[in-house]
Amino acid sequence: MIEDLKATYSWLADRESEAEELLDYNQDKLFLNVDNPASEWRWDSASELLFDEKDTSNPRRVREFLRNYSGLLRAAGVKKINHVSPDEPLCEDSHETHLTQIRNSFNGMRQAKQLTDVTLTAEDGTEFSAHRVFLAAQSSHFKDCFGGGWRESRVSEGEVEIVVHYSRECLEAVLGS
Repeated sequence: MIEDLKATYSWLADRESEAEELLDYNQDKLFLNVDNPASEWRWDSASELLFDEKDTSNPRRVREFLRNYSGLLRAAGVKKINHVSPDEPLCEDSHETHLTQIRNSFNGMRQAKQLTDVTLTAEDGTEFSAHRVFLAAQSSHFKDCFGGGWRESRVSEGEVEIVVHYSRECLEAVLGS
């Protein structure tokens, strides 16, 4: 019986493109999902299986007996979850490069007055547009200002105007103008 089952899985695996019809049966327990069919038998549906995952009650990981038929299993709807290690960079760039890109993107939008919602006015009257969320993320003062009980936190529409007691040069340095 095992040889017949292997032959069936092999036949279906050789016709992977045709095996997509198995998606109609992905709730049916069609797959002998065991490490050793000589000692144990357990049938699972494609919807209950995941590649390279730890077992839970549902889903269960694909066992050794089925590993040779991964293409067939994918055609039947078995999924694989790809994990990213916390130590593994999300891209080739360093974290510092990524943070610099984010800051430069915010600065470009700020200079173009895109999505800005606060105006900071320097001592000499020079106005600088900015993003409340960016300022709040960078400064506990602005976090309290925009997220606390201050007048600036109660403004829901339009730009908040804040006169600061610092020079234009100081604001340019802080905002990265």
